[in-house]
Amino acid sequence: MASSDTLPSPNLPLSSREAIARYTGLDVSEIQEDTVACLRSYLHILPESLLAQTFAQLLSPRRRSVVPAIRNRRLAYTNTNPSEFIFSNAKTRWPALWRGSERPGVQQAEDEHQWAKDEFMDQNTSMKVGKLPQLLRDFEEERQAERIRAIRRERAAADQFVPEEDSDSDLDSEEEEGSLIKMSLDSEQNEESETDFEQRIKQLFIYGLLDNANYDTVDWSDAWDVDRDKEKEEDWFMNEDNDE
Repeated sequence: MASSDTLPSPNLPLSSREAIARYTGLDVSEIQEDTVACLRSYLHILPESLLAQTFAQLLSPRRRSVVPAIRNRRLAYTNTNPSEFIFSNAKTRWPALWRGSERPGVQQAEDEHQWAKDEFMDQNTSMKVGKLPQLLRDFEEERQAERIRAIRRERAAADQFVPEEDSDSDLDSEEEEGSLIKMSLDSEQNEESETDFEQRIKQLFIYGLLDNANYDTVDWSDAWDVDRDKEKEEDWFMNEDNDE
């Protein structure tokens, strides 16, 4: 089975190329049919709404990560330490990726246990109903553990993906990319610290490898173009000096 990075880029529909041509004032024949090439060319030109409308459905988060500017935006976002990447939140959201010593499903089981204690409390005598809370806790812990085992089996069977580097990319080298994939998708259950886990989740996000992550709010927003803002600021000061 071919991996995502070797698949040809889908062609951009004529209607999408016409929309880009109208916005830019170019002839439709000047707009690339190759979707990835077009995204590279117009990422910093088109408005967020048109980018999302044009590219979101055609290119998965993994496929978009071949564009260095997309990865740079994601990197800038992760550098703000979003709440979803904090250890406790990330472990709950992506439990199959946590390789620490704590058994999966412990927190969910504890929540189930507490619910049973509160729900089945005899209001008159304050007597708890037998061993039901403990039984529910054990059941929920096993259910969560089996769900996570199934997810891990699916991930182990999935194709691994490493985006091709462009010459102008200022992110990770090929060697770093290889180590990222080995660290991220290896099915072996190695111990890791909370800090390592947070860092790994952020790296997976940058390369489009996190399921159920909200990529669209980052990928299409020029608010995360930190380097471009710096370049514009430097150009402004340079122009000011030239005017003097």
